[in-house]
Amino acid sequence: FFPLLLLAFELLATENKRGVFALAVAAFSFGVLRVGLYDVSASSLSEFHGKEDNASFELIEIKENYVDLKVVLSEIGVEKGEKVRLYTYSELDELVSGDIVYANVKYKFQDSESYYSNNIALSANGEVIKTENGEGLFCSARRKVFETSAELYEDFEFAEVISNAVTCGDKSGIDSYLYAVYGTSGVSHILAISGLHVTMIAMCLYRLFLLLSVNKKISGYVSSLAILIYAAFVGFTPSITRASFMLIAIMLAKMFMSRADSITMLFVALALLLVLNPQLNEFCNPLY
Repeated sequence: FFPLLLLAFELLATENKRGVFALAVAAFSFGVLRVGLYDVSASSLSEFHGKEDNASFELIEIKENYVDLKVVLSEIGVEKGEKVRLYTYSELDELVSGDIVYANVKYKFQDSESYYSNNIALSANGEVIKTENGEGLFCSARRKVFETSAELYEDFEFAEVISNAVTCGDKSGIDSYLYAVYGTSGVSHILAISGLHVTMIAMCLYRLFLLLSVNKKISGYVSSLAILIYAAFVGFTPSITRASFMLIAIMLAKMFMSRADSITMLFVALALLLVLNPQLNEFCNPLY
């Protein structure tokens, strides 16, 4: 559907109809291939349905009633790097993405588009045995941001969790009341790292370099690199990935092309996202 929508919009706005048609066909073809390959790969995980495992995982994201993890080591042979959604009553306070979680779990195979859209085919119920701090630059940086936020806003009830949400994309501390307050005010999109945050970072850097008389191309390259680093820092969620692709496409188009309109770049970013994951059915959710 979306490649056809891309084609319809662009045929009305450009003279390069063959190029637009080729892009739409390529996005559709790669999307179909990607879905087929992932379905085959995911179905192989059905052998773990109902099995128990003592495993270590890398934390990806903490949600209100579950956590998304990536397998580090499994006793029963679940492949390293496989994503798992864990439902648990264990306390996971003060953890950041990249930390290591050790848990005793029982797997359930999920043949579901809502799981596949997150590259997940296994869910699990279980108990977290222990946790430890992860290694790596991004993990350490996230922990430093959390610690600084806790120190700065210790006297304010909601400021710390809001700060974590808009800087690191961590919404685990935001409860239903706070969601309701932001939703009623019509500004719930602020809580999700997306185009607003990416644009602020990229444009501030870009304008700063221009003020320092740095070449426009170099300014664009550095700003684009900063966008990718920030996207990696917050975890390449659908909203940040969409915004990053679109803004980088606009910057590159301004550097190498005579025209760079936002509608074209929006649908280029959309096509790239659909190639990466056509089952991504929550990319329009502002709180995703």
